[in-house]
Amino acid sequence: MKKNQIIQILGIGIGIVAILIVWAVFFFNPSGDNTSGKKTSIDNSKVVRKVGSFKITEARVEQEITNMRMYGYIAPEGSSQEEVDLFEGKLREQAISNLTDFFLVLTYAERNNLNTITDEQVDERIEAVLSQSQVNIDTYLEQGNISEDEFREQVEHQLVFERVLDPLSAKVPEPSDTELKSHFDQNRQTYVMPEAVEYQQLMVPDMATCKKAIGFLNSGKDFADVVNDFSQNDAVREAGGLMPIMTKSDIPIPEIANALFPPYEGYPGAAKIGEPLYVETTNGIFILNLLYRNPSQSPDFDGKFSIFDSSNGKMNEISVRERVYSDWKSNKNMEISGEFVRNLYVEYQNDIVDYQK
Repeated sequence: MKKNQIIQILGIGIGIVAILIVWAVFFFNPSGDNTSGKKTSIDNSKVVRKVGSFKITEARVEQEITNMRMYGYIAPEGSSQEEVDLFEGKLREQAISNLTDFFLVLTYAERNNLNTITDEQVDERIEAVLSQSQVNIDTYLEQGNISEDEFREQVEHQLVFERVLDPLSAKVPEPSDTELKSHFDQNRQTYVMPEAVEYQQLMVPDMATCKKAIGFLNSGKDFADVVNDFSQNDAVREAGGLMPIMTKSDIPIPEIANALFPPYEGYPGAAKIGEPLYVETTNGIFILNLLYRNPSQSPDFDGKFSIFDSSNGKMNEISVRERVYSDWKSNKNMEISGEFVRNLYVEYQNDIVDYQK
């Protein structure tokens, strides 16, 4: 298990700020529901706003809202319809603001000759995205409801965005111990690791294939070997179907989330360690193999998170102090990046054109 997979659940909650949802600006959730059966261009829908030469369309706004919801931005339970409507309106405003920030950075890159990205760089990033999502390119495009050309353009835009903002991190100072401790005390609730699981997953095309795969597993065949036999994705086969360690909120498919984190005692579809089961979802049929369940943890500033690595049977110890250091640096970096984007609003204010609804 890679360290970045282990510590991903230990980060501070993401706020609705453009700089903090950089990856979500365009890249959809590869496990998301796409039941329309259509492939609608995100660039050919109604234009909401133009930023320089870039268009913000209704489809792009909806895609950004979907990504923000994936990060947990939904109206609180028990909200009235009026409160839900107000929340949804604010969510839309923030989505447009996020996209505006993104395209302001691309406009800056365009006007300063920083927007040249090679096909090799795009290919490398796409390979990384597909490896993380554990699906092949055709499935990714189908579930994202976009064409390959649009996907490549999105990746290129993301790389340009990073080229402009990444150097700003060099301006971030080193924190003192007092600053780190103060950050921890002020954000204590964010350094509570919720219950998390490590598991393997295999998506199969139909129930006949599912029964065949389950039969091999029940006969004692290793899950990774079954993944190798049935998966069409090279990255999935290489990983043996192993998923990054996840909390319930990290899992976008409700049926899978409920199987791994049963909503109540005696839940009939609950996964048990070492006992593969299949789950039928609106996204397809998945075979799951729960490997380990990490309990909720709340260590002190000088303590550590303990996270089990099933691949070697060892417990990983993650320093809270190191995590606080990383978060402090990230926050300062986002402050600097945010100031940079705010200055672009002033510089390019005449290049932002809104269109009537």
